[in-house]
Amino acid sequence: MVLSEHNLVKLEFLINYLSFQTMQLLVSIFHLIYVFVFMGSVLDLGCALSTPSQFQLEANAIINSGWWNLSHSYSIYYICSWIYGIDCNDAGSVTGITYLSFNKPIQLATLNLPAFKNLEHLEVVGSHLNGTIPSEN
Repeated sequence: MVLSEHNLVKLEFLINYLSFQTMQLLVSIFHLIYVFVFMGSVLDLGCALSTPSQFQLEANAIINSGWWNLSHSYSIYYICSWIYGIDCNDAGSVTGITYLSFNKPIQLATLNLPAFKNLEHLEVVGSHLNGTIPSEN
């Protein structure tokens, strides 16, 4: 089959038109994905901002305990990632505390235990632990 010049022009136009339509479709799909990802991030941020109190309570409990030499500017995310002996779940809540120190006596009462709603493990070794275990309010 021999294509005439007129048919070749039509075919070229059709290919270009389909390529343009495909490109528009891809851009639209990319735009939708971007919007969903952006909205998901905003919603996650909104959730994080609506419940920072639990994470902040845990971070403050660790910082204010005096067990570690930490700045008040540390977030729970920093504490979970970088402080040896602090274990956290995927949500960023503290699930375990292991405190090893043979030089520094500590007070258990200075650690606000009720702040740790997901605490499963507390281990204090060689710290000359003294004081009473505070009751949960």
